[in-house]
Amino acid sequence: VFKHRCILGIQPTLMKAMATNQRGDSVFYTRLLSYLKNSGFRPEKIQHVNGDVHLIRSENKSLIIKGFSNYRKWESQEILTSVIKKNGFNSTYRMLAEERPFDYENKVYAGIEYLPPAKTSFNYRNDKNRQNGLEVLNQFHQASIHALPNLKSGIPLFDQHIKWRERLLLFKEHLPVIREYVEESILDNWIRWAEWSLSGLQAYERLLYSENS
Repeated sequence: VFKHRCILGIQPTLMKAMATNQRGDSVFYTRLLSYLKNSGFRPEKIQHVNGDVHLIRSENKSLIIKGFSNYRKWESQEILTSVIKKNGFNSTYRMLAEERPFDYENKVYAGIEYLPPAKTSFNYRNDKNRQNGLEVLNQFHQASIHALPNLKSGIPLFDQHIKWRERLLLFKEHLPVIREYVEESILDNWIRWAEWSLSGLQAYERLLYSENS
């Protein structure tokens, strides 16, 4: 029986295995294989990485298939990566824009260039790593300055207050477990600091999102 998270060899038996799985998965993989065929990509293995992300491998190439919440999200991502690459920032992947994304269960799926992991992991404790990270971040900002006018839907603001409020609530939900390892007085201080920070964040939220700040 086909397992959703396993690695598959793309052979005649694959379609048989898919037929034994849930109907939705069968439809998804049929559309995925059609998309890959139209893109000129001959897959040998498909691996479900997590969520809406799949890793596709062929004999000499790999590809990521990612699901986006809607077509506009995919389009904005494609335009952004295209613009920053044209502006000289190459430390990112390329979106496959040649083939139109396919739809499945209110999501839009499209191909993204696969970038293999670096030989050495980034470590914040390493001074050289931190410096290199800041340089790449600065290069990204310089390359993306002119990207916004090209984005039809703009870039949505990240709501810092709501996000950190959710994280505090999640932290409180896990207090029974955390109390086994951290003293109550320390926990109380953490929560007071968190609530104080959220109050300040809410009070100065407009300043945080001001373009001139």
